[in-house]
Amino acid sequence: MAQLEHPHILPIYDFGEYESQLYIVMRYVTGGSLEDLIASGPMDLSHAFPHVQAIASALDFAHARNVIHLDLKPSNILLDTDQTSYLADFGLAAVLRADGTAQNPGYGTLLYMSPEQLTSGELDHRADIYAFGILIYQMLTAELPLGTITSLALRQLQNQYQIRL
Repeated sequence: MAQLEHPHILPIYDFGEYESQLYIVMRYVTGGSLEDLIASGPMDLSHAFPHVQAIASALDFAHARNVIHLDLKPSNILLDTDQTSYLADFGLAAVLRADGTAQNPGYGTLLYMSPEQLTSGELDHRADIYAFGILIYQMLTAELPLGTITSLALRQLQNQYQIRL
């Protein structure tokens, strides 16, 4: 993941283990996160578009290098002082095999997980695209698509949706 050099992916400078603790050294950004922007209300299209474009570019770059993020959400989009977006936290990321799929790690942030990420043993880049759609909706409305429902209800809705396909 440290080799994913892109203008909108937060750079990782070093990683390792020290006294049985894993660590990552990355760029420090002070502008907060997309979650902070969304908390202040819906974003108008002209304000949201540069963030959408930056995130899409970062995802496209990662996907072209066979990496899927698997935890795309507002708190994982960090901002610098100029409010430039950076995709961060590749802690759940997976590398695609030659057939274009990866083993599902079986975890993520439930409200952004695709139905396949909840139920399937194999995933591809479409899991990120699903989460990206939710993220865009949330940026423009300051709400999640299915409202404020419990995690169990969301899982049930997503499972029913997958079965109808």
